[in-house]
Formats: sequence, structure tokens, C-alpha cells
Amino acid sequence: MLRREPTRIEVKFDDIADYQDRKDRAKAQEEAERRAQQEFERRRRVGTGEYHAQNMNPNGEKRHDQGNRQKTRNERLGLGR
Repeated sequence: MLRREPTRIEVKFDDIADYQDRKDRAKAQEEAERRAQQEFERRRRVGTGEYHAQNMNPNGEKRHDQGNRQKTRNERLGLGR
């Protein structure tokens, strides 16, 4: 059986730089698409009134969301106010 020499692959610095540039561009494109989708959703919610409905309680008053409020240092330590 005949054997041939193994294929030699050369990777140069320019090849690595090109690969990294392609990765960076793809990541930037994905980020731009994600931001555009978030902006679209935000505008859709504001346009339909859904945005305002999320921040209002059933009585029509502005809702104060305590769930997202960060605890103070004393609350985290259990010291009270």
C-alpha cells in the first residue's frame, strides 16, 4: 500500500487576525440586532399602552415595584432601619 506525506497546514498571524476580526464583526452584528429588537419591543409596548399598563395598578395608580428595589446594607444584614 502506498503512503503519501501528511498534508501540511500553515496558520499565519494574518489568518488569526482575520478570524478574530470576523468573530468581532459577527458579535457586533448580533449585539446590534439584539438592541434593535429591544427598541422595537419597547416602542411597540409604548405605542399599544402596554408599557403604561405594566406600571399601573388596577386602581389606575402608579405601581411601586418593591420586588426590584435593592436592599440597603442594613436590610441585608438584618439590622432594620
